Amino acid sequence: LFAGLMARPYWHTALYPIFFLTGALVSGGALLLAIICFTGSAKDEGMAEVIPLLARTTLGLLLFDLLLEWAEISIPAWYRVGEGYEILKVVLFGEFWYVFWVFHLLLGSAIPIWLLVRRPRSRAAVGTAGALIAATFMAVRLNLVIPGQVTPQLEGIQNAYVDSRLLFSYVPSMFEWSVIAFVVALGASLFLIGRRVLPLAGLEPR
Repeated sequence: LFAGLMARPYWHTALYPIFFLTGALVSGGALLLAIICFTGSAKDEGMAEVIPLLARTTLGLLLFDLLLEWAEISIPAWYRVGEGYEILKVVLFGEFWYVFWVFHLLLGSAIPIWLLVRRPRSRAAVGTAGALIAATFMAVRLNLVIPGQVTPQLEGIQNAYVDSRLLFSYVPSMFEWSVIAFVVALGASLFLIGRRVLPLAGLEPR
């Protein structure tokens, strides 16, 4: 849907839909890895083989996602022309530069990769890596969606009409934060209900 908007060059790329697919796999796998490592599930029989496999899968997906991101960023940064480059400068060096460099690359990529590579047998390290990836992947979503909306399509249009609803700046409202909190709480509640109702532990393979 986003990539089909030709009027938004930042979104209208061939790799844009793939970012959402790989991002869902990375964040979902990382969250599952953290849950398994930091709950009683890690003590169940068979988890000794599942955790390293899930850790390697999450690491591979994260590296693949970073490769796609490098391809998407390096090309407009090399030529330094077009609207995509102007939006890219906002992402990398704009007001919220730390979202990309600190939350995404440092906390969400570099540290988890180091933990998964250097301490793959430590459940605490692997679980921490999964938790960091899952928690900071919101920064990736922010850099994918928001910059395409905060850049004017026509130069000077932000000065043509003055209204509080026509500002090219974005800060989540309290209602939006409430929706996010509700979604997180609902997901956690469904997981806990499923954990109590479904026989997730003690199953023997047939």
